[in-house]
Amino acid sequence: MSCKDPDAAMVIYQKLLDRIAQAMETQRFDLYQTYFALPQTIETFGNRRVIADVNELRQIFDTLCAKLDDDGNSSMIRHCISAEFTDGTTIHGSHETRIIGHGVQINASYLAYSVLRLEQGDWRVVSSQYADVADSFVDEVFDHGKS
Repeated sequence: MSCKDPDAAMVIYQKLLDRIAQAMETQRFDLYQTYFALPQTIETFGNRRVIADVNELRQIFDTLCAKLDDDGNSSMIRHCISAEFTDGTTIHGSHETRIIGHGVQINASYLAYSVLRLEQGDWRVVSSQYADVADSFVDEVFDHGKS
């Protein structure tokens, strides 16, 4: 795949978003963890957190799944807005997330910017920055269990 092909970057980015969503919906941490490089940096306007190991990633996964269940939400719908190769093994992109429960959007959608890297033959999220989080959903999830 050419690193100059923007369509290929968009396809890779969206496929990874879809795989992450499926792992969350089926509560399959064994799959979820394979989509993230560690350490993993997550930033919002109010916070910055470095996820250093699989135990911390598991805490985030469990918190996210529990929050979605507690709020009566059934899924997170993510849509790639833009993605481009910065080199042959790195993609920078952005996506929008909508939280849907009972067929209705629960809260304001929010934007994220993520860096993906090809590691050991698989694309993984290396870092993410979340913006426009009106109800601090992301901050709430990533702060839970923070030491």
